[in-house]
Amino acid sequence: MEGQLEIKIDGKPSQIIQAGQTFFIPNGLVHDGINTNSGSTKVLATYVVEKGKPVATPVK
Repeated sequence: MEGQLEIKIDGKPSQIIQAGQTFFIPNGLVHDGINTNSGSTKVLATYVVEKGKPVATPVK
């Protein structure tokens, strides 16, 4: 929505996402998003989650 985000997904090269672009994170992969912009970054996220399952599981 706004700014720039570096997406890191386990086993894949990182990618820079600009405002207006879309990206997909496959289920079960460890990932991170880093604001690489000098200002704020806003992201709209939609999660597809099996009923009764948690949205996320912390990495140990």
